[in-house]
Amino acid sequence: MDESHPHQPPSQGAPPTPPGPPTNQAQPGSSVDFGRSLSFFFQDPDWIRKILLGSLFSLLSIFLVGAFFVAGYMVRLIRRSARGETYPLPEWDDLGGIFVDGAMVIGAYLVYVLPVMFLYIIGALGLGIGLGGDEPSIAVSVVMAVLVLFFGLLMLCVVFYFPAAMIRLALKGNFGAAFEFGPTWEFIQRNIGNYLLAFLIVFLANLISQFGILLFCIGIIPASFWGTSVSAHALGEVALRDRSGQVPTLPVP
Repeated sequence: MDESHPHQPPSQGAPPTPPGPPTNQAQPGSSVDFGRSLSFFFQDPDWIRKILLGSLFSLLSIFLVGAFFVAGYMVRLIRRSARGETYPLPEWDDLGGIFVDGAMVIGAYLVYVLPVMFLYIIGALGLGIGLGGDEPSIAVSVVMAVLVLFFGLLMLCVVFYFPAAMIRLALKGNFGAAFEFGPTWEFIQRNIGNYLLAFLIVFLANLISQFGILLFCIGIIPASFWGTSVSAHALGEVALRDRSGQVPTLPVP
């Protein structure tokens, strides 16, 4: 005989745990979702507040300090996109942590770029000293052209490689991850298709943001912040769909 309380159903054990927020599931090796990369920003219920705060920090980038916050926000956006979160836009509630993340990625970028710039300046100064006050000969002009071409190619290599280093820094959460050359190059090789698609999305986002400025009078700073966010999301999508199927799980943010 059931002796349970007449006004309560019989106990069935502990109630099930409510499901967490849905995530963007993706198969390893699947193609980056163009549509989501370009529209995810406006799917966030709080996107207006986030783009306004992002625009404020983008404006403060004129004084350099804002650049650290924007860069840190991008690091966290990459991380959250790589986890497949439905609303990957981070909150602006941990400014200290965002600043530290931005300092790491800007510092890593400078480590890659400054040696190339330094070598270029030394080479140009050497040629200038060698010329003296005379007009450059054909041979010197050729050397100058080769020098410019060589360092231009070096910068293109940095532009191509650094986004993958930034992905590793975001996922592992430490500065040294940006200089793990072997694993980073392997990541590029096994995801080369999506990696190139991410570059295409970056180009399209910049193009669309320019049209937004001209056609809809959105404003250069909000449109620029949107384009930067789309770029970060695309990089996170590459990590989400990594063919290795191994994406490090970091705590939010």
